[in-house]
Amino acid sequence: MKRLLPSLIFLSALALRLWGIRWGLPNADHTFSYHTDETVVLISSLAVHPLLFLLDPGYYAYGCLVPITNGLVLDLGTWTHLLTPRPDSASALLACRLVTAVLGAATCGVLLATGKRLWGEASGFAAGAVYAVAPLAVQHAHFATVDVHATFWVSLCLLQTSKILGTHPPAPSLGLYPAPQGRGKGSNFRPLLWAGAFAGLAAAAKYNAGVVLLAPLAASFLEPIPRLASSSPPSLRQGRGKGGWVLLAALAGFVAGCPAVILNPSGLFAGLANEARISRTDHGGIFAGLPTAYLTQVLQSFWTMGMFLPFVVVVALVAALVRRKPADLALLAFIVPYFVMIGLSKAMYARYALPLFPPLFLLVGALAATEKRAGLVRGALAFSAIPSVALALWLNLEFSTPDTRDRALVWIRAQNFKKIGFATGPWHYHPPLVPGLTHPQPAKAKEAAAASGFLVPADGEWNVEQLKTENPDAVILSEAEYARTDDNANRIGFLSFLRRKDEDGKRVMDFRVWSRRSAIGIRDLPHTPSLPYDMGYVSPSIVVLFRR
Repeated sequence: MKRLLPSLIFLSALALRLWGIRWGLPNADHTFSYHTDETVVLISSLAVHPLLFLLDPGYYAYGCLVPITNGLVLDLGTWTHLLTPRPDSASALLACRLVTAVLGAATCGVLLATGKRLWGEASGFAAGAVYAVAPLAVQHAHFATVDVHATFWVSLCLLQTSKILGTHPPAPSLGLYPAPQGRGKGSNFRPLLWAGAFAGLAAAAKYNAGVVLLAPLAASFLEPIPRLASSSPPSLRQGRGKGGWVLLAALAGFVAGCPAVILNPSGLFAGLANEARISRTDHGGIFAGLPTAYLTQVLQSFWTMGMFLPFVVVVALVAALVRRKPADLALLAFIVPYFVMIGLSKAMYARYALPLFPPLFLLVGALAATEKRAGLVRGALAFSAIPSVALALWLNLEFSTPDTRDRALVWIRAQNFKKIGFATGPWHYHPPLVPGLTHPQPAKAKEAAAASGFLVPADGEWNVEQLKTENPDAVILSEAEYARTDDNANRIGFLSFLRRKDEDGKRVMDFRVWSRRSAIGIRDLPHTPSLPYDMGYVSPSIVVLFRR
């Protein structure tokens, strides 16, 4: 059974990531994916042709590695006539999603190997299994976006970091399984290069994931290369020399994964500067009213990991601080700066925390290596994963059932409304009343709506005067709009106008709701959802208010 367990973990992880992977693919109703970031990544992926050495995607919000990886698959699929290479192609998008799903499942195998090297088989099994069922990791492995790719390269960097530390078995007093021994003098030099290269590739997938470089850099000081014919303790100079090799390898990895640094350096650095600027905004107010990013990311972990797992992570972090062994310090050298960095951003997307999952789950795996009361500890870990599995399955059910936008679209079309208004947009979070509403550029989506003749794009946001002037038959609201937590006066006034009553005390407008929760018994707009914003891309609640 022990031999089959790694395969079982990988196959279970892959099954969870393939279940519902056809969600929101382009069709006759909507030209592009319901997740606009996917369209941006697909367009970039179609712009490169790795086998022809055309490696510049021309878009630099992210590094070039994900478009290049996808581009290789797309080229092979095009040459074999298995897919159509267009931004509105369902087959092309599905191919990119499959790449993400496979890398997401492969991350479990990498964590299994890393945990086994650091603390033993039980640790590896625990780390791989927890990542396999973590709700955020499962959900975002369905998308053709960059986060799962970056996390995969982060995990490979940590695997090589564990090889650098392989000559340090845990202290016997800790009751941990012994780590594999080194193979002799200089045996950990090659892992230094691979760890640096994988850190560079992580940055080439998503720039900030390159912070994982701090883990092998820390390891290079914690585990110096043995010197010939010398019994004296390792010097700081040795650590610096090894750190230099790690940095050179990271630079080489980044250039290999992001050749635009040579092909178009001005464009790349402009993209980096723009991303830094955007990170200081709250992305149009969608995060307004939330607490600081540090607290928000912590609170979101009850959704991204599951109800009980965040508590286990806290215990694992405390245990790591108590042990302070080389492996703990190397992992913390990445965890702490990366968390500080995403905490400084005003954009509080849950997916920003995904690269932290590998090191955090490795520390969780260390708990499973304890020999004292091993059965009790491992049983507690297994119990803590039950809500994670349940939430991952619930999210997958949303992928595999008709999206709320599709269900609302059928009803709206049957009503034959003459004029339909919006509070903002319209955009991809509304039912696709015209195919162009899912265009990745909001301005293009509004143009498509204006050309329809029956949709009235919002003039600004929450413009109640436009609502009074146009007097539409129906107004469509999405969860992405009405569920904001800020006290925007325009939004409050707009919603109050829609909820107004006539002289007899009856509502002027009726409403109908399509929600991920049952709409039975709802007497007003659904409550503000608890899901993090970017975990609500699938089946957002849709409200249609219409004149009776």
